[in-house]
Formats: sequence, structure tokens, C-alpha cells
Amino acid sequence: MQHSPDAVAAQIDAFVSQVRAQTQVPGIAVAVSNLQQRIYINVGATAAGGSVRMSQHALFRLGCVTKLLLAAVVLELVREGKLDLDVPIGEYLPELRGTPTGDSVRARHLLSHTSGYRGVSIHDADGRSLTWDRFVDYLRSAPQFFKPGVVFSYEHSEAVLLGQIVRRVTGQDSNQLIRTKLLEPLGIFAADCSTGSSRVTSAGHHDFDPATHRFRPSTAVPGMSKFWEPSFAPISVSAADLLTLAEALARPNGSAAGPISAATLDLLKLRAVTLPAVVGGAYAELRPVAFGCGTAHQRDGCLGHNGLSRGQCIGLRYDPRSRLAVVVGLNAQLPHLRDYILTVLCQQLSGRMAPRASRSLPFELDELAGFYIGGGRTTVTAERDDDRLVLEVGSEGEGRKLRAELIAAENEEPILECPMPEFSLAFFRETRDNTIGLMLALSAYKRA
Repeated sequence: MQHSPDAVAAQIDAFVSQVRAQTQVPGIAVAVSNLQQRIYINVGATAAGGSVRMSQHALFRLGCVTKLLLAAVVLELVREGKLDLDVPIGEYLPELRGTPTGDSVRARHLLSHTSGYRGVSIHDADGRSLTWDRFVDYLRSAPQFFKPGVVFSYEHSEAVLLGQIVRRVTGQDSNQLIRTKLLEPLGIFAADCSTGSSRVTSAGHHDFDPATHRFRPSTAVPGMSKFWEPSFAPISVSAADLLTLAEALARPNGSAAGPISAATLDLLKLRAVTLPAVVGGAYAELRPVAFGCGTAHQRDGCLGHNGLSRGQCIGLRYDPRSRLAVVVGLNAQLPHLRDYILTVLCQQLSGRMAPRASRSLPFELDELAGFYIGGGRTTVTAERDDDRLVLEVGSEGEGRKLRAELIAAENEEPILECPMPEFSLAFFRETRDNTIGLMLALSAYKRA
């Protein structure tokens, strides 16, 4: 991209407008900064067919971006000597002492999603209504799939454990600490989603209707219990405010100021675990390649996190080397479109193109056949059929399955065929017992 602010703004506007025209997503908010100047590009409206234009001040639910904010708070508590990343979490949560999770998992593992225990689902009624006491009972008998610190698997309940640890060492709710230790010192207005506010405008919420091929206002879904709030805070922020956070994270350590210390910035930059290479699939380039203490590490070297809520998604990227900060929000649940926009903008604005994702398959198809168990009640059956691996993904006890085929013809890159184009697949070898594991999206499965 050219470097004059007007030229950069015009090129971003042209790109985002083209994306909206091709996808018909109701509204997109983009906020960009290099710590010296800000650019806001807003296209579309807050409601499909509506007249209220999208704005950098319109509010998006934080969703999983909460985990990045929680990580910053946890790392500040570490700096203050109130919390140790390498103490078994049972030392902070005595009700978990004597369990595999309480005795082997550390806060460092919770931050990097490498705890290794079999996770729980947020997609069924039992998971959405989970309580702390029921979760403790679950962890007392939950299998330890992987050795802590070794295998990445994105598990929402790890943030709940971190939230409980923060409460025990400070006596305060983790989301309140996010407000008082991070958002308020940065001058970020955070709306309470549970009460609403007449001071602000929602960015809007939309679902895609496959029957009409149009976006429509999202329908209500059953809410989640307070148990999950450390993972999904009931907080909404604007793209402009989230850019303020990304700017604070993008500052070089020597210029660190405000509520985020240089020590925390250092820890956020460290890679804790490398993710296995995705095989096949059109979205391989958008997947993170590693994860640290609360941050996803992208292929282009940028750090950040994503958030998803009903009818919305938002994400931020930052790069301390170029001081680039980028925020993208969509008022529709299209995480892969969000990631595509973020990836294109980061590469064009930084001038660094990411290396192409490896598509090789370092295993023979016969090695990969088997039955895999994931979080909640999710399972995968993989069977060899000539030059392909046929996978059926579903929940225990349910007849409906998602079918995917991994085609691995000799001397050709593997191809993944699936009705869901965003479906991604990876295989890895466990170092503890030399068995092969499976990763769908960002969730790891153990072979039974």
C-alpha cells in the first residue's frame, strides 16, 4: 500500500467495500493505527437494509477477546507477585487437589490452551447452564487426554479456571478487574450487555438465511450461565476502543505505558506451543501457527485474538515490530470472512507477506484411520477408502454426522472436501506415547 494517510484510507475503503459487495454482509467496521495516526473505514449499516450507517463507535460483544484481556490481567498479577504461572492450579483451587487437572495443570497451560484435559461443550443445554460445582465434579473424573504444555486445544473452560484463580488471589471478579485494571485506565468505555445503554448504538446482529440467501436479524438463543463469564464477558466495546487496546499491545517494550507493563508485553509475545500444519482446506492460510500466554500468533507474525457472539464477530491484530494495530468487526457471524479481512490488511499495511502454509501430509492414510474423541461428546471416525480418508464428525448418540474427505493422491498436495468450506484439519504425533492425534479447527482429538 502507499503511505500517505489519504491513499491508505482510500485503498482500505476500496477493499472493504468490495468485500461487502461480494458477500452482502450488512456492515463492516475497520480501525487501523500505526501509533501515529488512525484510520476508520465503515461500510454498510447496523441493520440489513437499514439507514443507520456502521460506525467505529458502534458496539460489538467481546466474545473470546475476553480471554486476551483476562490474560493481560493475569500477567499483571504475576508481575505484582500475586500469582505464579508455574504452580499447580490445585494450590489456588483446593477443591481440585488430588485430581489430574489440579495436580498437573499450571496457569501457564490455561493461558496457552495446553491443559490437556477433555473439555466441555458450550453447544448443548448442559454445557451452557454449567455451574462451578458441577464443573469441579466433572474435572474429578475427566480424562487427561494430553500431557499439559504439549498439545494445543482451544478450550473455553480454561478461562473459567483462570477467573476462579484470579478471584481467589484478589478477592475480586475477573471481569471487574478487566474493567478497573485495563479498560478504564486506557479510557475505554465498556458497555454492560446485560443492562444496555441509551448512550451507545449496537453494531447489529445478523444470521445468514440459506433459504433466501440474505442476512436477517439474529434470533434469540438461550443465554449462558454466569459460570462462563470469565471466558465471554458480558461487555461490548467499539472498534475504536478495541483499537486503543491493540495500540497499547503494539507498543515496543521501551515505550510501554499505561496499565500494560513491559513484562506483560514480553510474555504475550512468547510462543508457548506450535500448532500442527493444516492439510487441505481453503482457509489454511488464516489459521494461527502458534499460541502464547493469551495470544494467537499468525502466519504473518502478527499477534491477536478473535471474538464471536450471536450474529457478530470481531478480531484484533497487532505487531510491535511495525507498530501496526488493526481491528475488524462484522455484524454477522462470519469468522472466516473477518479473518480474511484481517489477514489481507495486516499483510498489505505491514508490507510483509506471510509464507504459504505447508499442505503436506507427513503420515500415510492407513496410519490416520481410527476413532477420535474430542471435547464434550464430539467424536470423529476416520476410515481409509483407496486414496482418501473419509471422516465423519458428530456427537455421541446422535445420528447426524458431518462428512469430510481428505484426498491424498501420490505426488500431489492433499485436498480436503467438505460441505463446510471453513472446515480445517490437521494431524499430529503425541510425544508421550507416539500416537497420532487429530485437530479439527482449533480443537484437539485423542485417538481411542
